Amino acid sequence: MPQWSYFQDGVLLVQSMHYVYMHRAWEERAVGVLNECYQKDKVMAHSLLTRQLKTWGGTTLFIIADSSICMDFMGHSCCQTKLNRIWRGRMALYTSMWKVEILLLSFHTVTY
Repeated sequence: MPQWSYFQDGVLLVQSMHYVYMHRAWEERAVGVLNECYQKDKVMAHSLLTRQLKTWGGTTLFIIADSSICMDFMGHSCCQTKLNRIWRGRMALYTSMWKVEILLLSFHTVTY
């Protein structure tokens, strides 16, 4: 292997390690800010997750976190409850599963 390519690989390795370190540092900061927002006002924190950010090209915090693979951010209880509300639609967040199963079974019997 030529010396030049080894040097380039070493530089690329150092740069990639730096990017990983910075990614973790910024994700920790984002989780900290989200945690503070969620503790102060849960409704506002939920709306911040889906608000379109014009300075970031109209994207949302969910899209940024997903594209950056920020698992700690997405695992925060604020994100998880908002995703549950989106997934369940207008259904109450803490609707028991037996009610959901009855509803699904009733749709199944009506269609057949």
